[in-house]
Amino acid sequence: MVVSAYNRLVELRKPVQERVLQIDVQLKRRYDLIPNLVETGQGYLKHERPDAGGGDRGAQPGQHRCGSARPPLRVSPRQRDLAGRRPRWAARWAACSR
Repeated sequence: MVVSAYNRLVELRKPVQERVLQIDVQLKRRYDLIPNLVETGQGYLKHERPDAGGGDRGAQPGQHRCGSARPPLRVSPRQRDLAGRRPRWAARWAACSR
């Protein structure tokens, strides 16, 4: 009886260890994404910053020095690739939360 109880505990330990390893893998993936997210955010910030010339201080928000509207936001291929991966990441994160 004691041996069967011990064997059952050993059997239950394996699925728990597998789940812990899956959590570790997901946390590592998230950690690996941080530099990509920072780079993407910095790319958008560079686009949003006004020119360094200082001539646009009197311009209205959303306009350049000449008074025209801002050009459309250009997305780099790397940013487009990251945006394309978002649904897969969301699916993985949802699977982790189960």
